[in-house]
Amino acid sequence: MEGFPKNIPKIEKVQQEESKIEKPQIKEGVDFVFEQHPEISIIGTKEQYSEYLDSIFPESIVDSIVYHGGTLIDQDRGKDSFTGELGGKHGLYFTGSRSRAKAYIKSGSKDYQQRSTIHSILLDIKNPLNKKIWGRWKFGLDKISDKELQIIKDNNADGLIEKDFLSRFTQYNTQYVVLDMSQVFVLGSKNDTEAFKEFVKNKKS
Repeated sequence: MEGFPKNIPKIEKVQQEESKIEKPQIKEGVDFVFEQHPEISIIGTKEQYSEYLDSIFPESIVDSIVYHGGTLIDQDRGKDSFTGELGGKHGLYFTGSRSRAKAYIKSGSKDYQQRSTIHSILLDIKNPLNKKIWGRWKFGLDKISDKELQIIKDNNADGLIEKDFLSRFTQYNTQYVVLDMSQVFVLGSKNDTEAFKEFVKNKKS
């Protein structure tokens, strides 16, 4: 009768090696996106979606999902946080907090509230303006007029980021401002679902 091979690994060792294999991570905020847009789950898993999101704006320094409470319709500029609480002429505003985004919706008219939702967003910000510059502005980043816009452009900046006290522990209370909708990628949109389909398809091939 032949004996057992001597090179069979111990069960404990196999389990240890398996535990070292990194499991795909689910990006924070993805659960909310799937809750709002269940059709995405037909395309792929939350893990696949999280990996796909990393391919959107790969050079942006903002790698978290952020939020906007409102309509994202240009005709509503000044009615919500779309252009800041003070209704600045320029800038598109976003927050790291869903509860804050929800509060912006509630501050609008009844009609506006009915047309609004919390949008999950990825932002393309590569070179935010130094706070030492915009911190001297009368209204900070809450109101961007033609003058402030020119200062941003003169410094080759593409956005503004304000972190409050709690941001030392979490990004939830951080405010983000970009200058153009080309810097905004709306999760759950048609563009998003089509791009995710292509991503999953390429992964399988």
